[in-house]
Amino acid sequence: VRRGDLVCWKVDFAIPPQPHGRHVSTIRKIVAASGAPEPVRAAADAVFWAIATAEGEIHGLAPEKVHLHEVGAVDAILDVVGVIWGLAELGVEEVRCGVLRTGDGTVHAAHGILPVPAPATLKLLEGHVMRPGPEGAGELVTPTGAGLVRVLSAGPPPAEYTPLRTGYGAGTKDFAGRANALRIILAEVESVGAGDGRERVALL
Repeated sequence: VRRGDLVCWKVDFAIPPQPHGRHVSTIRKIVAASGAPEPVRAAADAVFWAIATAEGEIHGLAPEKVHLHEVGAVDAILDVVGVIWGLAELGVEEVRCGVLRTGDGTVHAAHGILPVPAPATLKLLEGHVMRPGPEGAGELVTPTGAGLVRVLSAGPPPAEYTPLRTGYGAGTKDFAGRANALRIILAEVESVGAGDGRERVALL
């Protein structure tokens, strides 16, 4: 698909009718039975546990009691497992994430109308550099995306790196004059410490 003037990849899933969200314990069982490699399952489990922990802090619940609404949908589970599995297939050893533009305005969620970034998103991004806007964008970082950043990101991009490949993933929204796309750079960086050499990283 095209977003702005960029050619991007967009993945859509054909999903039969599903319950509206799931308890985190059910999601963790689905991930455990997914057939993905063990490191992928472990990282995906960590993402959903991080989201449940953030939601629990906001709503005064223990993480295991949390019912995830939008994040508990099948497409969100496929997103999380798919992202982590894809990075593993690319041989990525580390993920680095730059400043996140979170959007603006409000978003309609199961708990009503919420400010952008939503409370769980903001909680998950604590300690990460972010910036509101651009104006009129709506929600640009969801709790699912924030959970992935929380678990996977090892910090900001390095000052120097060698790009190997680049790609663009499309969001559903199509803004006039601006590409709604996530860029990923597969790069090599000089590693430091024991076993100095080249390390393959993904830059978001």
